[in-house]
Amino acid sequence: MLKELNRWRRLANGCGLLGSPFVLGLGMGLVFQMPTIVYFLAKMRLVTGRFLWRQIKYAILLIFIAAAVLTPSTDPWNQIIFAAPMIGLYLLSIVIAWLVAPGRDKDAAGRNDTHLKLVFAAAVVDHAWKTRTQRAVRRRV
Repeated sequence: MLKELNRWRRLANGCGLLGSPFVLGLGMGLVFQMPTIVYFLAKMRLVTGRFLWRQIKYAILLIFIAAAVLTPSTDPWNQIIFAAPMIGLYLLSIVIAWLVAPGRDKDAAGRNDTHLKLVFAAAVVDHAWKTRTQRAVRRRV
């Protein structure tokens, strides 16, 4: 088994699969899934917007560590360039978790139901008004 693993590792290194562009693309691809993952975690009530906001200092630290690992060079400006979109995605994830909050579903459903009833009632009144005015026009002619 160990021989097989070493053979695959040598093959991957020979093809350049474990090189910088591959790791860079894989890392950034995983990072851009963060809002989607947070959406599902918020739907399952495992995270909330408040929890994510309280943990932002640790998240920024981990983001800069990940940016340091993913950055092809040791230049701090490249690290900042890599970290900025990740921080933006983390903030977007906070907003998504806040919008998906389970407590808001019940309130929103009640409000949407009330709005739907009002829209339906307005449509019925509008239709009745148009029908009445059309009848009045026909009687005059």
